[in-house]
Amino acid sequence: MPAKPVIRFADLSPSPWLNGAGRTVELASGRSGAAVRQPPGDGRWQWRLSLADVGRPAPFSRLPGIRRILTVVDGGPLDLTVDGVRHRIQRLQPFEFDGGAETVSDLPAGPVRNLNLMLRPASAQGSVAVIPVIERQPVQLHEFQLGVLLDGAATAAGQQLAQFDAVTGSPDGETITGRGQLALVSVF
Repeated sequence: MPAKPVIRFADLSPSPWLNGAGRTVELASGRSGAAVRQPPGDGRWQWRLSLADVGRPAPFSRLPGIRRILTVVDGGPLDLTVDGVRHRIQRLQPFEFDGGAETVSDLPAGPVRNLNLMLRPASAQGSVAVIPVIERQPVQLHEFQLGVLLDGAATAAGQQLAQFDAVTGSPDGETITGRGQLALVSVF
């Protein structure tokens, strides 16, 4: 049975970070070249897309062998010190770093929510771009792509999307219409 194109954020359950300093909600995970939903936390993923709440300054879990692309999608900015180098991450600006690096967060303006794409580089590559959804220019999601509605009002597969709902692409393309901001995630 084919996967449903819309993944409802409200239907997903949070789980604690590995280090216990926050919580995360897995939107999707899969094998390279497959935008499929696997059981959360099964450990067999080659890529994983999640939303994490950071409510206080804390170290990030070290994930050796994982490439991370973090995008602040609510709140911000977020200060990350990665292996001793401080970076200020502004809202809606993807930031890529080594998941095995010693990473500590600081919240200069309060709590944030981050979209995280995690990749095992030996078997999966990927990217994140924040793009506008414009009424007269629908967004086409192709196979190996997902779109996460960050704000605005949009529809896909005949369904109204809520904030942080995800839409999986298909070989024939899945269309998102409306207005707002979308995180376009490509995995290959």
